[in-house]
Amino acid sequence: MPDKPTGFNVSVRVNVKAKHSAITISPANFAAVRLLKVLSVLILFVAVMETQRRIRKRLFVRNMRSYKAKRRIRMAYHHLVPVFTARSVVYRGQSMAEYTAQIAEAMAMPEQDIAVFVALVYHARFGPDTIGEEELRLFGEMYYRITNKIYEDVTFIKRLYYMYIMVL
Repeated sequence: MPDKPTGFNVSVRVNVKAKHSAITISPANFAAVRLLKVLSVLILFVAVMETQRRIRKRLFVRNMRSYKAKRRIRMAYHHLVPVFTARSVVYRGQSMAEYTAQIAEAMAMPEQDIAVFVALVYHARFGPDTIGEEELRLFGEMYYRITNKIYEDVTFIKRLYYMYIMVL
């Protein structure tokens, strides 16, 4: 009975149709070729994920344009709720000032900035549909400040989660 191979130490000899030349692929070169293949697959995977993230973000923004200002604010806020929940900030009927203080503490941002954000969220949720373009622009600025702060405060893996899974 022939012995079974016990290791992965492979030496391959490839004969090229030349008179006296032979190419030998050593185990180190074999590993380098394999590593190059793995890296190319990873790069392709990252490119596909980035494309998917950009498409999802573009569809979200395009979809938001068709809604009234009140609904845009509610949807954008709803998009941030999982992050607030992860930081132990949950709306449970508290006053606007209490909720502002909780978010400001969890996000380590000034309360006056968060107060504008929360006031517009409360107005969109409970008030009449009287939100103008200036208020919507102000809400958008605060939304982007909050999302930028979220990205600053988290680890690399969590940032990837927020970017590619939650698409903040």
